[in-house]
Amino acid sequence: MKKLFTLIILFASTATFAQNYYPLIRPNLVWQILHGDGAYICNLRDGHQYSFQGDTLVSGFIYQKIYYNPIIALIGNPYCPPFAVDGNSPANFGGSMREDTIARKVFIYDYSTNSEELIYDFSLVAGDTLNSLMGAQLIVDSVSTINLTNGDLRKIFYLNSGEN
Repeated sequence: MKKLFTLIILFASTATFAQNYYPLIRPNLVWQILHGDGAYICNLRDGHQYSFQGDTLVSGFIYQKIYYNPIIALIGNPYCPPFAVDGNSPANFGGSMREDTIARKVFIYDYSTNSEELIYDFSLVAGDTLNSLMGAQLIVDSVSTINLTNGDLRKIFYLNSGEN
């Protein structure tokens, strides 16, 4: 009976202090990536809005197809606001994503190389090694929580390179 009680206390404390996991891949999710250049007064060089549109089966895994639309300037100067998303020309990104919500990992499948690569690992803890896409090995210094503008809490990973 004492072992069962200890197990229940351990589980309850783990559940109480664990941070909620929010899957990265969700319906109607869009994200924008903008590229800047200090040579221009408004700094924007180009950008795209990405979204998931449909799914596909690859090697027994279901992946979400990634599409993008260019972000364009609405008036004269292509480097200054206001901007809009050109919804008339969605293009396939050349890859698809899948998420293992149990392991808390996100993978991308690249159609040009027919290979899968880990791009996010939300299960990292301090001391873990992370291999970056540029080939560098980074060490997780610490893991903290940030408060988003909508009130949600998310993990933030601090790496030995000073990046997060």
